[in-house]
Amino acid sequence: MPSNLGAAEVVVVESIGLDLHPGQVLDGVQPLTLALGQRVTLVASDGRLIKLKGPSEVAPAPDAEPPKGAVTKSLRDLISTRQADVSSLGVVRSSESRAALPDAWLLDILHAGSRCVEEGRSPVLWRGDGATPQSEVVLAPADGSWSAHATWPGGADRLELPASMSLQDRHSYTVTVDGGSVQLTVFVLPRTLGSEAAKAAWMVEMRCDPQAKALLAGLP
Repeated sequence: MPSNLGAAEVVVVESIGLDLHPGQVLDGVQPLTLALGQRVTLVASDGRLIKLKGPSEVAPAPDAEPPKGAVTKSLRDLISTRQADVSSLGVVRSSESRAALPDAWLLDILHAGSRCVEEGRSPVLWRGDGATPQSEVVLAPADGSWSAHATWPGGADRLELPASMSLQDRHSYTVTVDGGSVQLTVFVLPRTLGSEAAKAAWMVEMRCDPQAKALLAGLP
């Protein structure tokens, strides 16, 4: 598989009723036939999210790329709209008060929710405050079928997970640090997402909003 998307290529994010898998690269100018009940979500190299549902037979991305910066702006606006929608209901959204991630690939273990990791890259946990003593970390799947332990050095705000704590795509895990637990759902971004804009779009679709926000901060 290619490591970078061409302008006319799209990557499968999710499909229902189709023999397509997440990370698969398709030609965006070739018509894609969908029957009734079939759906697919795709991301283009410029970060456009494309959602199709059957019955239809259309090319996913036949048009030229939009003006530079237009897609990243729309992704930022989508994140802001989500926060505003929740706030309008009088609900305090935890991500609004949390500290911004210093790196888009850090997994915040102070708040529950979705987390995105890159395929082939060791996940790194982040606890926001490095001025903490040495801690024990326990990782377990949601069904509690196993658990793995690691030591988080004192004074460190992040911890790279060892191989014994590998995370699987679309699985939920409980992370416990010194008795406090949080549940995270992991989504693995495939290597086929070559551009940062495409990665940010995938993050937004998987609701890894704080990570997407951090990644978008470095884009025009």
